[in-house]
Amino acid sequence: VTDESLEAMETLGLGEPIALSAAQGEGLSDLHYALARASAAIEKETGVNPLVVAEEAAAAEEKEAESRRRSGEEEDVKHRRLRLAIVGRPNVGKSTLLNTLTNSTRALASPMPGTTRNTVSEKLEGDRLKAMGGSEDAAVSVMLTDTAGLKKVKAVLRRDTKLFGEVDSAAMNQALDAVRKSHVACLLLDASGAHVDNDDLIDVEAFALDRGNPARDILTSHDLKIAEFAAEEGRPLLLLLNKWDHVPPPARNPLKRACMSIFYDVLSPSAKGVPLLTTNALEEKSLKQVLPTAQRLFNLWSSRVPTNKLNRWLRAVVAYRPPPSVGGKAITFKFITQIATRPPTFSLNVTRGANLPTSYQKFIVNSLREEFDLHGIPIRTFFRSPSNPYANKARPGGRHSKPKKKKNAPRRKN
Repeated sequence: VTDESLEAMETLGLGEPIALSAAQGEGLSDLHYALARASAAIEKETGVNPLVVAEEAAAAEEKEAESRRRSGEEEDVKHRRLRLAIVGRPNVGKSTLLNTLTNSTRALASPMPGTTRNTVSEKLEGDRLKAMGGSEDAAVSVMLTDTAGLKKVKAVLRRDTKLFGEVDSAAMNQALDAVRKSHVACLLLDASGAHVDNDDLIDVEAFALDRGNPARDILTSHDLKIAEFAAEEGRPLLLLLNKWDHVPPPARNPLKRACMSIFYDVLSPSAKGVPLLTTNALEEKSLKQVLPTAQRLFNLWSSRVPTNKLNRWLRAVVAYRPPPSVGGKAITFKFITQIATRPPTFSLNVTRGANLPTSYQKFIVNSLREEFDLHGIPIRTFFRSPSNPYANKARPGGRHSKPKKKKNAPRRKN
């Protein structure tokens, strides 16, 4: 770098340029000093040290990468493989769905509940992936996993062998483990279980609010517990209303709306935007949207939002609706950054974060989901208060400081 070029750079008004050579290690100390000085200025203005935030983000990314290595997910990323777990109550059509998607008889399908005891996986790729609507731009292959029917998820998590027996308990634990290892969980619902009468479906609102709602025959408490488990594990969810051909045409739209109403009421806000498809697992043509929808969820689940966009959004949303004060003291949002993906995880630096009302936290999460199109994607947020570097240090003259010794006055000579 010549002196003339350095002088030319100074005219840009961006401050004093720094000449360095990364290969030779020259000028790096000057760069470090400039970054530290700029960071101190930002911290003085905002209360946030960007270098500390960057270190936290790097540590979180390393932790996330280590978790992927342990779970084998790194190989999935390398080979662009999407893992889709098919879960649901017994005898809802999970094995039939896997067989139809893969055009095989890999899974044993039977009208008898409890036929599937172990998880069965089959890869979908190439021409078959394209034939079922999948895109190789999103994933080179999709690993489908059929699972045993699930009942009483909490009891399964407790490994209650007395309730189910050792064989069934082990099979259902395998099913939950498949959800943990998946990228997207596909929850199958049996629409043929709805008891509907065409004459009772004219008033849609009454239909949705009725305690005898046929949608409750489809979306049971067991299904909701499975969905809740997937959300807690941070997995995006795809709902399939299977055996849709059994539902009379006049009942279909009200039934779909009623199912989503129940789903949102129980699992809000994480359920907002969860896609619901209607299928008949025996017919290929009704399954053409399953893989594209799963791939879209996977892409959103893996997405990362630039920090500058996040902070522009945060300033705007806080200006639109400021947080309430606590005890007469203002709560101030300083900074936001995304610290992980799969699921998208965000850290918000906020003064008195421990006192931030739950209602305002929900408002922030819902606004975040709306702004960055994370509908149907579980997201995690951490509201952290900035640390005080002087919190544990004694202040001069403070109650933790040691009393100064009085100097003895010089004796007067007689």
